Amino acid sequence: MAIISKRKRALLVAALAAGFSNAFIVSPSVKVLGPELRTTSPNSFSGRTKWVRPLEFFWNKEGETTTIVKETSSVVPSGEEKPFPLLEDILPKFSTTNLEELTTGSASLIISKAENVIMPAADALDEATGGWAMSYADLHPENTSTPVGQAFLASNIAYAAAGTALSMQGDLFLGLLIELVSVASFAYHYTQLDKDSKTDTVRFALFIDYVMAFTSIFVGLGYMLMDGQLPPIDGVISAAVGMSFFLLGLTVCAEGMAYVVVHSLWHVFSAYCAYVIGNTHLNIMGV
Repeated sequence: MAIISKRKRALLVAALAAGFSNAFIVSPSVKVLGPELRTTSPNSFSGRTKWVRPLEFFWNKEGETTTIVKETSSVVPSGEEKPFPLLEDILPKFSTTNLEELTTGSASLIISKAENVIMPAADALDEATGGWAMSYADLHPENTSTPVGQAFLASNIAYAAAGTALSMQGDLFLGLLIELVSVASFAYHYTQLDKDSKTDTVRFALFIDYVMAFTSIFVGLGYMLMDGQLPPIDGVISAAVGMSFFLLGLTVCAEGMAYVVVHSLWHVFSAYCAYVIGNTHLNIMGV
């Protein structure tokens, strides 16, 4: 049975409460603006009639609404009433533009709010390091669709596996944290590979990746201080090798394929090191 200290339990409850509250705050709502309106195309040979029902999708913030028009149509003779609704009348039809608005509305609002809070800190870090900390490797011609790019993204599975293993063994605190590291790392490298990503988007994802990575590192160091000892030799070796690959990615292998290879290896070795530290802590605690 997993044993979690009061401090760890409080952190988990606070994080979950914040996540659920934000999810409910920005949950979309739908309101019908008016009855169906019938229009007949004058150039239609058979008198094609179009029925339009405007819908308003709003995100629980006054003044920020998106109006979507749902269109259904059926072929009826001109001048006659609408017949019994067909399947195509029942199923909504959205244009490509409307689909993009529907699928990106809430996500864009969440990201926009997060950027307003986080980007000033990212800009301060950028200025303090002379632009070095918030710079990132150019991986062209690799992208999210190439085999190399997809293999690079898949290297984040190492974090997911380590976090899952620790959680199943009883360390929900570090296990959940490593899972979040996996998500943050994947998101950053996905924007890095995506040729359509804007610079601010990549920098935002990079800063989140920094926060999660350094948080997990400090937690790991805290575990070692609590345990009063270093992890087993395989953990020490994996930490040293992983850090070597990480530093190579910042210096001589800072672009293209070389960066992809060494940074993927950093993912694998650092994930294993995190697992060894967590597993050692569990053994000492007798869990």
